[in-house]
Amino acid sequence: MINFQKNIFRPFGQAIADYHLVSENDRVLICLSGGADSFTLAELFLRWQVRLPFSILLYAVHVDLWENAECRKSVEDYAGERNLSLKISLAPRSEIEQKIADSPGFSPCYICARERRLKIFKAAVEFNCNKIAFAHNLNDFFETTLLNMFYSGSFEALSVKKLFCRGKFLVIRPLVFIESAAIRRFINVKRVTVHKNSCPYSESTKREVVRRVIARQMKTNPYCLGSFRNGLKKWLGRS
Repeated sequence: MINFQKNIFRPFGQAIADYHLVSENDRVLICLSGGADSFTLAELFLRWQVRLPFSILLYAVHVDLWENAECRKSVEDYAGERNLSLKISLAPRSEIEQKIADSPGFSPCYICARERRLKIFKAAVEFNCNKIAFAHNLNDFFETTLLNMFYSGSFEALSVKKLFCRGKFLVIRPLVFIESAAIRRFINVKRVTVHKNSCPYSESTKREVVRRVIARQMKTNPYCLGSFRNGLKKWLGRS
């Protein structure tokens, strides 16, 4: 049985403390996609909120670009059950498809991420939030690092924290050291209904190619993800 204290709670708390991701009177916007990662992020923030020696306020946003009503309903129910203020941001499926068609020089992932980010920032303005929390986990950091190496010729990972909009918002990623396998087990215990990515391009992206490369490597070297975590900590300046 997985040790949630070791694999979920402690690395979340350490990321918050080591990188100073949360401060007194912060207004944190949690990005709820409807997947296991985002629900775990919300569960941990709600748990952490009552244990902090100071006050923070939590809000949530769900961006639906592909008209997934079932996922949207799950997110609404989840937020309602936890008294979490939620903003639902919708866009017609045809709208994002048209923008992808009008931008042949850019990948669908780029267009979708840009539209999603704009709607998230708009929600942050509406809630007057100064922090925006994304649910990227250790696997996402690993995949992005390899993506940048393979396709961009750069050695760069996701940022644990980064300022946007001339310092108006600080984007934070507190799940940086938590593995996706631990997240799946954790959310199963919580009995939260999760949804897969509804994007029609999700199975043919460069990220999916890299994900398969990592999966093959994990079969012969199951410790490679842990090795990456240790290297990432050193790269981030934390021994």
